[in-house]
Amino acid sequence: MNRLSYEPGHLKHLAAALRSEAGVIADHNRGLEHLEHETGLYFPVEKSTNTSRVRNLNDAADVLEALADGKLL
Repeated sequence: MNRLSYEPGHLKHLAAALRSEAGVIADHNRGLEHLEHETGLYFPVEKSTNTSRVRNLNDAADVLEALADGKLL
C-alpha cells in the first residue's frame, strides 16, 4: 500500500491556506453581524454554518501543522 508523503513546508503552506480561508469566512460573519445591526434582519443559520466551517478549517490546519512538525505519524 502506498502512503502519501508531503514535505513539512508544503504541509505548513496548506495549513496557512486553510487558516486564510477561515479568516475570510470569519470576516463574512462579521459583515453579517454588522448587517443585522443596521437592518434588523437576522442570519442565524448562515452564521452558525460559517462558524462551523471556521472551526473545521482551523482544526484541519492544526492537524497539518502537527504532521509537519512530526507530532503525528
